Amino acid sequence: MPAADPETLLSLRRSGCVAVPAAPGSNALRVLLVNAGTKIDDAAVEAIRAVAAQAVEVDLAGAGLDDAGLRCLAGMKRLRLLHLERTSVGDEGLKHLGGLEDLRSLNLYGTKVTDAGLDALAGLAKLRTLYLWKTAVTEAGAAALAAKIPGLKI
Repeated sequence: MPAADPETLLSLRRSGCVAVPAAPGSNALRVLLVNAGTKIDDAAVEAIRAVAAQAVEVDLAGAGLDDAGLRCLAGMKRLRLLHLERTSVGDEGLKHLGGLEDLRSLNLYGTKVTDAGLDALAGLAKLRTLYLWKTAVTEAGAAALAAKIPGLKI
């Protein structure tokens, strides 16, 4: 994968996030929120989207993030780990995650997600770990999703 543009990485930092190599010498990136509670505005959404080709992990835990903000993640084909815990993300936002074909771990702890939103995740065949503590997802809803994705642990 190509290296991220240095100007793009600077823009990402200005937006309240930082990108660090996923491994020494790698162009793959971990995108991390610098301060919990940071509002993810349109500039931040665009900055995150600009590193879509390199991002393998995005951690927006505790961010001022809602459903519309998740549009920055749509199309991140290499994304494997996604942290959205303690955000305002709900069922509508999960629709933006349906194309994350390499996603392995998703943390939705403390979000507004319900059983209805889980349908958007049913096509994520590589998803192995899903955190749903302190959401409105029921045991039946979680079991229904687990039945659709072999090997998923909720």
